[in-house]
Amino acid sequence: MQPLALLALLGIVATPAALVFGVAWWNARRELEIRRDPGRPLLDRHGVDSNRLEQAVDAIAIEVERITEGQRFMTRLLAERTAAERAPRERPALPGSEPRVITPH
Repeated sequence: MQPLALLALLGIVATPAALVFGVAWWNARRELEIRRDPGRPLLDRHGVDSNRLEQAVDAIAIEVERITEGQRFMTRLLAERTAAERAPRERPALPGSEPRVITPH
């Protein structure tokens, strides 16, 4: 097996496994904290303000939209540029001038 294919296979297997173990670890810690002090709300314990979290998510969504719009713009520019390069190049006629006639001497 080629090294690149082996590395890709390792990434495909290791990434979901790491996510599953990470989520399980996080849930176990959370359950342990809830058992230690069940009367205290979970948000206060971690110092997370839901309004600030919501504003942060909204700001990230706006930035992602800006990035997407920039990518669409660049894609359109590159498509127009390649189309212009492929088109046959003709010299535009000067306004008010008639085409020249070349006569042999």
